Amino acid sequence: MKEIIFVISVLSITMGSLIGYDEGSILTITISIVGGFILMALAFIIGRLEDLKPIAATAHTLVDSAETVEVDQAPEKLESNGANYAVEVVQAAEDQKSILRQLIELYEYDFSEFNDADVNASGYYGYTYLDHYWTEEKRRAYLVKVDAQYAGFVLVNDYTHNMVDEDARSIAEFFIMRKYRRRGIGKLVASKVFDTFKGTWVVLQHGNNAVSHHFWTHTINEYTGGSYNEHDVTTEHWKGTGIVFRSGASESAAE
Repeated sequence: MKEIIFVISVLSITMGSLIGYDEGSILTITISIVGGFILMALAFIIGRLEDLKPIAATAHTLVDSAETVEVDQAPEKLESNGANYAVEVVQAAEDQKSILRQLIELYEYDFSEFNDADVNASGYYGYTYLDHYWTEEKRRAYLVKVDAQYAGFVLVNDYTHNMVDEDARSIAEFFIMRKYRRRGIGKLVASKVFDTFKGTWVVLQHGNNAVSHHFWTHTINEYTGGSYNEHDVTTEHWKGTGIVFRSGASESAAE
């Protein structure tokens, strides 16, 4: 395309100049020269755009080769207690931040039973790291939907409280709304999130939250086929338990 435009621009300058010279028209000569240079510039721009295409393809390949993969966002059918549910786990877009912020308020309210937190002067619990989930590479925010209704969220980061030395991921926050609990939905959501990163995971539970500890040991035991370790852990604010495992462990055991 750029070669054709270049040839047309040269012909425009040449023919216009000849015609203008024969007719003695300076205006014709000027128009043909200006028009020709405009076409040359257009050919140059098209050439530069074509040169950039391999760079874009290379960048796409680098993204595809990363060890973190996107979550399977297709709705998954779940049958529990005689009812059927369509469960979705979708990565939260930045324009959905307000939705996530509101769900976090519900989560913080539930969790205040264990960490004794109070709302601030504006009546909110707040969440310090919310914006970081769209600015830091190893953070991921997922929204959970059940039958197309918002039902919870999962926040993932790489802060493992020095429990492991290698590159790993951690469930920073995990929340399923009360009406959707005890249906197997949380276990399904956790498994889908674990599948996004094939490597070491750390999951912490607050020492006062026995229900959380029961849920995670049961879920991770089933996911890994029993291949996990538990450790005592102390964070900046509380003491509890940390479970360390590798995603894909159950598949390896099966082989």
